[in-house]
Amino acid sequence: MKDITVLFPGFFDPFHKGHLSLLEAACQKVGATRAVIIVLDADRSAERKLLVRAALKEAKKECPKIHFDVTSSHSLSVVYEDLVTSSVLSYSYSHPFGKLYLLLGLNRFVAFTQFKEAEKISKRCSLLLAPYPGLPYREEDLEKFNAEKSEDVHIPFTSAQIRKGSVFPLSFEEASLIADNRMYFLKNI
Repeated sequence: MKDITVLFPGFFDPFHKGHLSLLEAACQKVGATRAVIIVLDADRSAERKLLVRAALKEAKKECPKIHFDVTSSHSLSVVYEDLVTSSVLSYSYSHPFGKLYLLLGLNRFVAFTQFKEAEKISKRCSLLLAPYPGLPYREEDLEKFNAEKSEDVHIPFTSAQIRKGSVFPLSFEEASLIADNRMYFLKNI
């Protein structure tokens, strides 16, 4: 059986159930056996990794066939393009066997099309895109990077909505972890 992995890079500010539902749907769609969450921004990755690990406890119960991993970017840069490029290419070179998918929200794909190494990444990973309501994109970019926009995989809310307090989809355990560690986001917790 071929190993199928979904790579999901992001700042996860914060990681929430919307991210988790997005990742689960993507794994189910492509038949993945492994999901790797790449927490970007090394400055705060320890805090974010804690929160992501707390959320993944539930995911492991709900999706026992999928092996979940969390890793951090190891780049000194804080630029999204540099963090994604170094993390995704590094993973793809260290795991040359099997099929890799790169899961991006359509909002991140629009930025991805401008990456210096976008074509190199798209040759090593198939792109799976989650729709982002109301965001314009170019159909020719989907073709150029062999990206699949999947209506099956969608995110019900964004991290920005959580930071603004318009939705609050965190479990008690996740909210306690944020409060106990005085994490910088969700000040109204």
